[in-house]
Amino acid sequence: MPLDAAIPLGPFLVDRAGHLHLREPHLRPRIAFTWRGRPIVGRLQEGRLEIEVMPGRIPSTAGGSPERRAALFTLLRRLPPDLPPGWRARLLPDHRLVLETADRMPMPIRVSALVVAITNAVLVVAPYLDLFEECGLAAGGTDSTCPG
Repeated sequence: MPLDAAIPLGPFLVDRAGHLHLREPHLRPRIAFTWRGRPIVGRLQEGRLEIEVMPGRIPSTAGGSPERRAALFTLLRRLPPDLPPGWRARLLPDHRLVLETADRMPMPIRVSALVVAITNAVLVVAPYLDLFEECGLAAGGTDSTCPG
């Protein structure tokens, strides 16, 4: 199907088969949404889908519970080998925790395949969000005790 018959959707043109084509090759489109109170960002670039999940921010020493902070850092030290294949955890300078992954995607990608890939990625990290919530990194700043 020629692109001139496609309909515009943000930075994309969508052909009749549902494939996404970049309107301009230099664009780096992204989808951003909140799930369970946490920001999720997916970026599509050069046949790769990069996904970032931000579970929360580790409290500072100034205003947070020292016990909760210590429990969260202990959890972060244990975390990398337990993450699903292809995922990694990063702690940003402002103490926001980011879980991220990147996967090759067939291009042009169908809209449905993009939604499925993002949904699968979010569901894969859902148990880790539960664990962070148990350790006090819940959205909304609730305080709790970290297991183990």
